[in-house]
Amino acid sequence: MSVFNSGIFIGLSEIAGYFGSLNSGFKDIGVRSCFVDLSGSVFGYADNGDVAFRNLRALCKWLYRHLRKSFSGKVFFYSFGVACRWVLFFWAVARFDTFIFAYGESFFVNNLDLPFLRLLKKKIIFVFVGSDVRPPYLSGGTLVRSKILDGSNMVKSDYLRKLTEVRKKRIKYIEKYADAILSYPSYAQLQEEPFISHSAIGFPFAVERKCPGLSAAGNSKLRILHAPSVTAVKSTLLVRDIIQRLKDKGYDFEFIEIHDQPNSEVMREIARCDFVVDELYSDAPLGGLGTEAAFCGKPSINGGYYARRISGDHLAEHIPPGLFCMPDEIEMAIEKLIVDKEAVIRLGREVKDYVEKNWRADVVAKKFLRVIGGDAPADWRYDPHKNSYIHGYGLSEQNLKVVVSGLVEKHGLRALRLGDKPHLEKLFNELINRR
Repeated sequence: MSVFNSGIFIGLSEIAGYFGSLNSGFKDIGVRSCFVDLSGSVFGYADNGDVAFRNLRALCKWLYRHLRKSFSGKVFFYSFGVACRWVLFFWAVARFDTFIFAYGESFFVNNLDLPFLRLLKKKIIFVFVGSDVRPPYLSGGTLVRSKILDGSNMVKSDYLRKLTEVRKKRIKYIEKYADAILSYPSYAQLQEEPFISHSAIGFPFAVERKCPGLSAAGNSKLRILHAPSVTAVKSTLLVRDIIQRLKDKGYDFEFIEIHDQPNSEVMREIARCDFVVDELYSDAPLGGLGTEAAFCGKPSINGGYYARRISGDHLAEHIPPGLFCMPDEIEMAIEKLIVDKEAVIRLGREVKDYVEKNWRADVVAKKFLRVIGGDAPADWRYDPHKNSYIHGYGLSEQNLKVVVSGLVEKHGLRALRLGDKPHLEKLFNELINRR
């Protein structure tokens, strides 16, 4: 009897449809699995979780909306949430032997359940997706939410130092108990233990999320789509400036920008566009939006400083085709596709073939089984001590320099929490002293 017949629990958050699709993939290959999403995502990804738990999440959202205005209501909502997690924990422990956790979170605060899961000989897998593990000083999302890049208070060094210290400790704690961790080299600066690289596994995409039956072929004009989840992090203002400069050159095309829309609307616009412009400061060649576009046969343009380092961290066959370029090359890349429709079609076909072969949900689920079974090939693994990437995600080199300089000036290089990687400390020191 296979160990996987004992079942796989997935939870407790959803990120860009990743975990719901993974759950579908397990079911497609006959593995018993359950996905519980308590995150309440506003983007409306297809929910492949158990119906009862979808109803529980709906109840939690209703209670939050109606009770958050009073202190007693908040206390009741918090107590109800804790009670639900205790019930869910005991229910899951009795039924599953493998636990795949999202976003660095398990059942209880500070992952206090991990020692008990280990004691019960459960398999523990963590999937890091970026903002949950990336150093806060390299995370544009964290800096925006904390208003560190709001133009008036560029560096809150005490807050940033503490946040980095807490994240480092949490990662080390998870590394102590996890049987395997999935992560990505460009945001693994704080990690110390070798992990399975996402580039080898892929981004699961479920058949249920297939593209609507629409095509860009009937468009009278070329359609370019930009669909940022957070406009400040995705550098939407800079994308708009680039688009306007290209229009000023005389190019005739439609630019479609949508945000804060459910995933169904995003998928509809992907199906209608010719190609996607994702963001300027990414640390991966193909994110959630790019993956959705790829399965629809639409290429995406993605910018990021990691473009000049990616080939050193990954096997060529683990890098999806597409236009992943340096931030200052984005305008040229967009212009290239505007004038060369055949290149758009060719790139769309190449990336679609790649993801259908490597990132389909059932294919990714089979790779997960190898990870769970301890049978992952050596070339799937990455040692974070080899990491030499320091530019992060969602921020320009100029902003990065300001943030890191302020942090180091007050608290020293040790505030970066990279004592186990002196070569990275050296690179950051060179960056902040560069004129």
